[in-house]
Amino acid sequence: MIAVSPPISGSLSKWRLFTLFSGMALIGFGGVMPWAHRILVEKRKLLSPQEFLEILAYAQLMPGPTICNISILVGHRKAGSGGAVAALSGMVVPPAVFVLALGYAYQELAHAQVIQDVLRGMSVAAAALVAATALRMAKSLKPTWRNAVLAAAMFAGIALLHWPLALVMLGLAGLALLINPRTTQS
Repeated sequence: MIAVSPPISGSLSKWRLFTLFSGMALIGFGGVMPWAHRILVEKRKLLSPQEFLEILAYAQLMPGPTICNISILVGHRKAGSGGAVAALSGMVVPPAVFVLALGYAYQELAHAQVIQDVLRGMSVAAAALVAATALRMAKSLKPTWRNAVLAAAMFAGIALLHWPLALVMLGLAGLALLINPRTTQS
C-alpha cells in the first residue's frame, strides 16, 4: 500500500516535483501511466480528470515517451521551467539507476526458473493496470455513439489491422472533427 500525503494545491517546490515523479516512476516501473492518473488526479488532486485528459492528449502529440511529456507539462504548470526539469529528472534518473542495477542482477540470475515465472506474472499485472486505467479514464468521457464508434475504429485500426498508431490517430482526429466540429461558446 502506498502512503499518500494530503493533497497539494497551488505551486510545488522543485524538490517536491522531483520526489513526486520519482515515486511514481519507481512504483509504476514498466507502467507509470496508471499511477500517474491515480496520484495526480485521485490522490493528490493536482489535476482534474478533464485537465489530465487534456494534458495526456497534448503529451501524446509531442515526441518522446508520453509519461515524460506529462511530467514536463505538470512540472512547468506547477513550478515553471525549473519544475519541468525537476519533474522530468524525477521520472528518468531514479529508474535509470534502478535499471542498471537490475540489468546486472538479471545477467547473473536470468536462467533461474523463478525469475522467468516472476517476469511472466509482472507482464500480466502490467496489462491489467493499463486496462484498468483506460476504463477509469473512459468514465470521464460522455458515453455517446460517436465516442464508441471512434474507440472501436481505433481498436480495429491498431489491434486488428496493425496500422501505424500515428496514421490511425490522425485519421480519426480528422474524422472526429468532421462528424462533430467544436463550436466556440460566446
